[in-house]
Amino acid sequence: MKKIFLLAGLLIATFYAGMKVQAFIYEDTCLDLGGGKNPGNYPICVIEKDANAAATQ
Repeated sequence: MKKIFLLAGLLIATFYAGMKVQAFIYEDTCLDLGGGKNPGNYPICVIEKDANAAATQ
């Protein structure tokens, strides 16, 4: 019985750690692309499209 609780706890901890790693990688990629989080701390990446950006490079 003790092993079952230990296994369940490890699975939950692993899932939680994976969610945190994925969130960090997503935000890092978003910032690398020049985007940022929306005000209000919504978990989406916002990248503004500039029509003149391609012409000026």
